[in-house]
Amino acid sequence: YLSKWRDVQRLVNLTYPAPNPFIPSDFSLKASATEDLNVYPEGPILIDEEPKWRVHHKQDRRYGKPKAYAYFNLKQPNSIFGTSTSPRTSALAKLFKASLGDALTEYTYDAAIAGLGCSLDFTPKAARLTFSGYNDKLPAFVDSIASAIVSHRPDDEEKLARYKDQLRRELSTFYRQQPYQHAAFFTQLYTQTPAFLPDAVLKEIDAVTLEDIRQFASTLW
Repeated sequence: YLSKWRDVQRLVNLTYPAPNPFIPSDFSLKASATEDLNVYPEGPILIDEEPKWRVHHKQDRRYGKPKAYAYFNLKQPNSIFGTSTSPRTSALAKLFKASLGDALTEYTYDAAIAGLGCSLDFTPKAARLTFSGYNDKLPAFVDSIASAIVSHRPDDEEKLARYKDQLRRELSTFYRQQPYQHAAFFTQLYTQTPAFLPDAVLKEIDAVTLEDIRQFASTLW
């Protein structure tokens, strides 16, 4: 056996993984942690305002970690969200989000190992992107994820069938949830406009096609 181990041939297809581009190297702090816990904290301040965007910023002075959060609220016209939002819009958004999550795995895996994370959510009026993690590599992470999101168009019928099945299961569990979860949902239903019962969204799932999702994605960014 020892001779076999000594004479073993190298497996050309077995290689080390490529270096993780999101591993941080700069852990310096942008500001010291000097916040007085007895004083009510101030909110973010407006640092830039243009016709198409507004930028708010809040410097951490409590936790003293080389980390940051970046929130992007991308407001949509009423022809997409807002007053035109329907159960079909909700179904399209949920299926697009599921497809996007699969497509971003190659980016988010390395990033998660390096302490970075991101999420996409849809509100009644906007698409909201959230990024978090070590600020040294956060700009590069945001850039790579944003580029992937903008260019993403689902093109696999089998995957779409899987997303639909997952969404049906998720929505069907609503009636097996705890009473406090129902109370929170109906509070949101009556205070947030528009909002829809799971049954209304379920009825729209089967009719959604890949082309519908691709057209939906092209209107978002």
